[in-house]
Amino acid sequence: MGANFWWLFDLAVVVIALFFIINCVRRGFSKIVVTALGCALSFAAALAVSQATSDVIYDKMFKKGNINAVEKAVEEYHPEDVIKMIIEKNELSGVLSNENIKQILESKSSMDLLYDYANSKASNILDSKENFEKTIINEFAAAFSSQVGENLPPYVAHEILNHMQNNEELFLTTVEMLAKNSDEIPTFIEENYIRGPAKTIVRCAVFLIIFFVLMTIIIIVLNKTGKFGLLNGYDRLDKIVGGVMGCIEAVAAIMIIAFVVKIIINMSENNSSFVSIQTIERTKIFKWFYDFT
Repeated sequence: MGANFWWLFDLAVVVIALFFIINCVRRGFSKIVVTALGCALSFAAALAVSQATSDVIYDKMFKKGNINAVEKAVEEYHPEDVIKMIIEKNELSGVLSNENIKQILESKSSMDLLYDYANSKASNILDSKENFEKTIINEFAAAFSSQVGENLPPYVAHEILNHMQNNEELFLTTVEMLAKNSDEIPTFIEENYIRGPAKTIVRCAVFLIIFFVLMTIIIIVLNKTGKFGLLNGYDRLDKIVGGVMGCIEAVAAIMIIAFVVKIIINMSENNSSFVSIQTIERTKIFKWFYDFT
């Protein structure tokens, strides 16, 4: 329902752009040049620090918790039960044995054997092997991503689902590991699906904190000093260049908002919420900034 208010994001983009452009035209380039330079320096400093520290922060503060959450999620997870349910739900065979499916999943040619086993228990010849495999892989990806992501931020489930769908090699690697070496799964999931996006979120959070702290200091200092007048005497040019700077500042502000929205969605997305990927996808303007981030 929140997605119906997608237009508020586009409206915010227009309002922010107009505010910065009009404000900068009114003040002129001469009065904002130092602030603009301070903004650029703050951006560069925040970017450098966030890139240098994201690995350490993630490893020290989040890695262990993520691995523990995956351990808990797959503690009693049996892939043979899930695959049996998928086959029977889609009427791809008759009654199958969980133990037989488990033995098949532990083999190197599990998809071929699984298809043959399902055929042997079916009253009619099954659909093509390609469609059979696609159904198994994609529905297992949805079930497994939902299970693992239950106690983790939404981006984890999205990452697993997006990577495993239509990916037979990854499906086979995952189910074989679950069937034979389930102790390796938490580390495997953390390294392949959690670590990369989590580091990006940490990097964004550190960037935003440092940027806002530095900009606050710069604004306070500038308010206690005089104004520079690089284009004094050239009022028209001063305002035109000020307008250009306003456009740049507006883009920077909207990008920062897009960063914040992306962090919120990745950490606590709810499809019925106003701040969700479904809402962003319906926007006409804001989605370009969101996708760029």
